[in-house]
Amino acid sequence: MVTPEDGSKSGSKAGHAPQRTREPTRMIAVGCAALVAGFSLIGAEPIPDAGPKDLESLIAGLLSRKESAIVFVEAGLARTDGPSLRQARAKGGRVVIVEIPPLDAPEGFEPPIEEFVRRFLGRQALAPSS
Repeated sequence: MVTPEDGSKSGSKAGHAPQRTREPTRMIAVGCAALVAGFSLIGAEPIPDAGPKDLESLIAGLLSRKESAIVFVEAGLARTDGPSLRQARAKGGRVVIVEIPPLDAPEGFEPPIEEFVRRFLGRQALAPSS
């Protein structure tokens, strides 16, 4: 097929592999119904009131299908210990797990990355500056 703009043919060029189309990254929110409803307002796929088995099944499916996803998970659920959740966290890559605070106790939330930063940079690294 020739495009009228430049006269070139669409598709792959001689000697080049055809360009692979990439599936869009999914954005998924898992947690209590009220929390995931808020994330659905920004386009996340809501998975309300899911338990540890639901989360494990979701992540296992994403990994096996090699899908790209950012998964926002309520803190209590994110700290469960399923093999696929561990694998996604350890490997990184296509499935990114983001722990979010619960609606009923956001002030007590301390993301796991904070402990990581403290171990490597010292406790003062996260102290409020005066």
